[in-house]
Amino acid sequence: MTHYVAYLDEFGHVGQYVSRNHPKYKTHPAFGFAGLMLPATEIREFAIYSTS
Repeated sequence: MTHYVAYLDEFGHVGQYVSRNHPKYKTHPAFGFAGLMLPATEIREFAIYSTS
């Protein structure tokens, strides 16, 4: 079985969220995901590459 790790970016605001139909608190904190998924066995190589 292959395990994956997701690197996510583009999180929304920090604040209250009740539901998408709530009149005031409807902005979800994770409004748009961006990022990538890597096999867990490749995380070390990716970290070395991205920080060098």
